[in-house]
Order: sequence, then C-alpha cells, then structure tokens
Amino acid sequence: MATLHLSLNARLDGCQPAEKNKSLIRGSSNPIFQKQSCLLMHKDASPRHAWQVVAHAMAGIAPETKKTQGAGEPLSRVARKQLKWEKMMKAIEDSGSAVDVLSNRKEDEKISKSDVLGTLIRLRQLNKWAMVLEVLIWLKEQDWWNFGIQDFNLIIAAYGKLGQPGNAESSFTEMREAGLEPNVACFTSLLEAHARADNFERAESIYREMVETGPAPTEVTYQVYINALCKAERFDDAERIFNSMGVKDEAKPDARLYNLMIHTYGKARKFSEQQSLFRRMKGSGVPMTAVTFNSLMAFQKTVEDAEACLRHMQAAKIKPDVITYTGLINAYSKARRVEEAQAVFREMVASGIKPSRTAYNTLLDAYARCKEVEGAESLFKKMGQDRCRPDVHSYTTLLAAYANSGNMKKAEQLLKRMKQAGLEPNVVTYGTLMLGYTSVHDTTALLRTFEELKKAGIKPNATIFTLLIRTSGQQEKFSDALSWFKMMVESGCSADQRSRAALMDACQTSEQKEEVLDYFGTLN
Repeated sequence: MATLHLSLNARLDGCQPAEKNKSLIRGSSNPIFQKQSCLLMHKDASPRHAWQVVAHAMAGIAPETKKTQGAGEPLSRVARKQLKWEKMMKAIEDSGSAVDVLSNRKEDEKISKSDVLGTLIRLRQLNKWAMVLEVLIWLKEQDWWNFGIQDFNLIIAAYGKLGQPGNAESSFTEMREAGLEPNVACFTSLLEAHARADNFERAESIYREMVETGPAPTEVTYQVYINALCKAERFDDAERIFNSMGVKDEAKPDARLYNLMIHTYGKARKFSEQQSLFRRMKGSGVPMTAVTFNSLMAFQKTVEDAEACLRHMQAAKIKPDVITYTGLINAYSKARRVEEAQAVFREMVASGIKPSRTAYNTLLDAYARCKEVEGAESLFKKMGQDRCRPDVHSYTTLLAAYANSGNMKKAEQLLKRMKQAGLEPNVVTYGTLMLGYTSVHDTTALLRTFEELKKAGIKPNATIFTLLIRTSGQQEKFSDALSWFKMMVESGCSADQRSRAALMDACQTSEQKEEVLDYFGTLN
C-alpha cells in the first residue's frame, strides 16, 4: 500500500522515503491519491487547498477531470465529500476537540481512515499541534488502527512543538520497544524537540548518533539544528555544525541552509564570514533567492551597502519583495533620509506589493526620527484606510514622533487612544513617553509615568533606569542618581556601560566618584 509522507513539520517534507506499512500516513492505491500527495504536503500549500486535494484524493477523482456544476444540477461526489468535510472540520472548530467529533462519527460509522488522515493533515498545516497530539493519543487506543512508524514520527513532532521533549523521548523509546526502527525523520524530530527546549546537550548527542551510526542526517536535519542554535544565539556551534556537513554524510548545503547561515553570521556580526559564504553560495551554483539578499541587507551598516545589495539582487534578476523594500526603508530611516524612505515605499506600492505592518512601522520610524509629525500622522491614518490595523509598535512610533518634537499633549492623547483601541502599552511605550518628558524638562510627569509603568505590572529595563539616573545627574541630584542605580541593580537589571557612565556623570566631587567606583567594585 502506498503511503503518504507526513513528516515532522513543514520543513521535514521529503526527508525520508515512503514506507509500506499500515500507519497514520496511509494512502489509497489509487494513483490519483499518490499524485496528489506530494502537492498536499508541500510547505506552500494552503490549508484550504490541502483539504481540497484530500477530498479529491479520497473521492478518487482528479480535480482537473471534475465537470463544472451548473445551476440546479445535483452535487457531484467530490462536492458532497467537500461539504461533508467542511461540516466535520467546522464541528471540530466549534467543539475545540477533534477526538470528540471523530469518535462520535466513528461510533455512527460515518468516518473512514481517510477522514482521520485528512483531519490530521489539516490540523498539522494549521499548526494545531495540541489537537494533533489529542488525535494520535486516541488512535493509539483504537484496535482498528495500526499505530506505525509514521504515527510515532508525528507524535514525536507534536510533543516537540508543544515543548515536551521528555514525552517525545518516551515515544521514541516506545517505538523501538515496539520493534519499529526510527527513520531519519524520527531522529530529526527528536533532535528538534530537545533543541527547541534549549536542551542542546541531548540534541548534540542525537546528532552525533546520526552521524556515527545512522540514519545519516539530511539537509533538513541540518536546517532544524542550525536554526535552533541560531535562535539560542549559539553562533559558534551553528557554524561548527554547518561546516561539518558532508564530512561523514552526503548532505550538502542547499539554498535554505545557505540563507540560514548568512542570517546567522549577520546576527553574530561576523560580516566577513557572511560575505565569504555569499560568494561561496554564488560560486556553487545554488540558486539565490530574495531571502538570500534580504538576509544580507538586514545587516548592512550603511545606506550605500544596502543600495549595493539591492543592485546585486536586480543583477541576479530576482524581484524585491516586501521584506527587501522594508529593509531598504529601514536603512534610509537609520540615516535620517526620510525622503528616500518615502520614495522606496511608493515604489513598493507601485510595483503591486501590499505593504506589511512592519513596512508601515518602519516608515513611521523614519518620520519619527526626523521629527516629521505630519508625515507620521498621515501614514498612521493610511494604515487604517488600508485595513492594516496599527499595533503597539505603530502607536509607540507615532508617540515617539510627538515626543521628539516636544508635543507631549498629543503624546498623552495618543496613549489614551491606544488603550481605548484595546492595546496595552509596553515598556518601550512608557520609555518613549518618559524620554519626551525629559526633553521638555517635566520631571513631575516623568516620575508619574514611571509609577504608571509599575502599576501596569511592567518591569522597568536598564534604558529607563539610565534615563532616570541621567535626569537626576543633570539636576545635580547625585544621591537620587545613586538611588536609581541601586534600584536598577536590585531589580535584576545588569549595570551596563551606559548606566555606569550616567552615574559617573552625576558625580560632582572626587569623593562621590570614589564612592561610585568602590560601589562598582562590589558589583564585579
């Protein structure tokens, strides 16, 4: 019986061969079902489209052969299947429990194994991992279901996604005790479960086992592991794993891996290594994508470098996407070149690309940096007109535009509007407001805002404490500055270079400087 490969997650598709056993991932011998399975599990397939493929496959009718239904004609078999499927998925959504719906239908003999398969596929693509796990646990107890390798594969993945590496490990052990040998997808799933939980010692041992005794890691295994290491900012380990590819296995870097490592080098601020890897990718013949250039642009130091990156992208005949344009807008924003930022935004819209909320917020930031209040207000209004609801970042950035121009009355009004919109100000919002009060020398409002921040249950960060320390120093209130610094340390914030410099600047006498230096010594 042909099987449909349902792998650990969207990135694991195709990393293992199909197996001929009765498992969760089972398909019909119908060649149409086999033909559709690859499309069904493709990472870019939408949940709606995936469901339609399942419906066509179960009905045994290819979509391209279905006749157009006219008005008044009876529903085709595929249409009936679709309607039945939609009702079942709606029932699952309404009840919040896939098992309740599936078990009831099983008792009424209104559900087939293909229905269960399709349900799992749909839930998986929607990242409803709790429901996926619920269904799999239920299936283990059903005597009509033979729980096989692919079922264990998926349950390990589900536990990993839900942050339960211990249960993933137990399922892996249970699979072996049942006489089923884990394949590369199962190993990769288990590795990811531990890596996502920052249990890198166990993740490394799994990787070593794969390298030394097999099954050999695939490109997908490397993607999963390196991505987790990058997120944990273990950049040296990510580089080590990347460089080990192909030494004891046949895995070779593909476009995704190159892009991932280019991004990793950028985050690690290893720019020479980043450029070297880019040249290696270019020379290897691996096709570059928009993601490649976006990863490069995100870490360019100057506008000129960002512009050069765009030229290289155009020379490679790769169309810029919304992330590309947003990166360029950000470069102009940091350089306080708001007119160029505006021009890039207009070019993006003219090219038919719908601006994302991040793109709007990035241009808002350019206006705020340049104290272009009218431009910021106009863009903020346009967001609503374009059905792009402003978020906390949007409100905070417009508030910064008001604060930077000294218009604290409008800043306060915007804060009220933000709360009325159901959005809770965060530490950056309050910090931006406090910075505005320091610029207009309103210490009373500054301290009032600090108290509001604490009442809201928000923990002040080092930036806010440094602002309070510096303000006290400017008012020649050394004792207050020292008190703020000590409060910062006691709250758990690290005494960074900026906060230390602010306290040193607050010293008015050599005795005060000596006192501060002695205090710094106790911190070390």
